[in-house]
Amino acid sequence: MTPLMKTVLITIFLVFFTYVENANARRTHVWFVEKVDPSLIRDEIYRGEKPYKTKQTEYKQRKKESLPKKIEKSKLILADKKTAGSNSRETYTSKNKSEKGLYGLLSEVRLGIGDHDAGVFGRTKEEGLDFNIEFLFLSPDFLEAIWSPRPMLGASINSDDDTSQVYAGITWEGWFYDNFFWNFGFGLSFHDGETKSDNIKKKELGSKVLFRESIDIGWAFFENNQVSLFVDHMSHGHIFGDKNEGMDTIGIRYGYRFW
Repeated sequence: MTPLMKTVLITIFLVFFTYVENANARRTHVWFVEKVDPSLIRDEIYRGEKPYKTKQTEYKQRKKESLPKKIEKSKLILADKKTAGSNSRETYTSKNKSEKGLYGLLSEVRLGIGDHDAGVFGRTKEEGLDFNIEFLFLSPDFLEAIWSPRPMLGASINSDDDTSQVYAGITWEGWFYDNFFWNFGFGLSFHDGETKSDNIKKKELGSKVLFRESIDIGWAFFENNQVSLFVDHMSHGHIFGDKNEGMDTIGIRYGYRFW
């Protein structure tokens, strides 16, 4: 993996970890004060003494006083979000079932960049970056029996004239922590790499047609936008011959969804 790609991935993981950690800290703060050691926190606030006033405490007090007036408004906002749409897991799930798409066909477009032949499940031989484009389509009714995956069609072009591929398959989707999602894709890939080679810098993939699996973990924001980390793998599991070195890509993608 290139140093630039490592830096990008580490930065994204740190931002994600900070977001989740801050959310968890807010939920467990009261428990920590009451159960662990109240003396570790500001004494005058948690011993029942009158706390010193700051802009933050004054703001919290005003917010507390205005809370009853906002309850009805909040209920209306929540009702609007359920009907008009929000980034919550429940809303996205309902949207997936009634998604109209672009021209009644296209569900999402993704663009990404990845570390070619990253060696996640094997050795690294080839080099360069992969530029990825992927189209996901509305799930047809006949796929409801297998949890309504979306058909996909994509391509990854290598920057160093190593193995490039086009692929097709289906992608399942799930949601967690409100705006976060996972994807699992399975399909077939056709590539322009080597099936057999004496070049130590070329993968021996064994077949021009390979099975392809992919996983995305991502975050949805501003209604239509998504960003995700992805890893994909292609090989044939020794079904089409003895040569089966396989190839992996790990990277980041941006997606735009047509609700």
